[in-house]
Amino acid sequence: MKKFLLIAVLAVLGAVSAKAQVRLGGEVSVWYNNDTENTSYAFMPEIGYKLNDRWEVGTEIGFTGHSNQSGLNFKMAPFARYTFLRAGMFSMFGEGGFAVATSKHRDTAFNIGLRPGIDVELSEHWSLEAHLGFLGFATNKDGIAGMQESGFGFDFANGTSFGLIYQF
Repeated sequence: MKKFLLIAVLAVLGAVSAKAQVRLGGEVSVWYNNDTENTSYAFMPEIGYKLNDRWEVGTEIGFTGHSNQSGLNFKMAPFARYTFLRAGMFSMFGEGGFAVATSKHRDTAFNIGLRPGIDVELSEHWSLEAHLGFLGFATNKDGIAGMQESGFGFDFANGTSFGLIYQF
């Protein structure tokens, strides 16, 4: 029975990966706040697997920080993405996921929610991607950079980001 289950799992994974396409990309950001004289930054590489024309799963893994805090924060953000509209080189998607960030001081932050986005296909392999807000829950008592403030709701200003994607 165990051998049969193992073979069945491997067959399903093989079928899924045969149609999958790997996407690599990420986001880099730098922001200076005049009021607090604080510079925040993030480096978030992304890897995703297109399961079919509509669904993709992946994760962002990287580092965030700001000048008022010593050290870098580690951030991991797995996601599932559904593309619901295609028009020529443009597509719109909804992305659900969560993010966890930790600092060297053992501070933690967490969020879970939805992010709408737009993808612009520049060529067969290259595309630009924009996330346009965040709707969900976040807890960030320690003020870890690259994460929403604690609360529940829609965050358009801090949830907007842009990235470049390469698809194999």
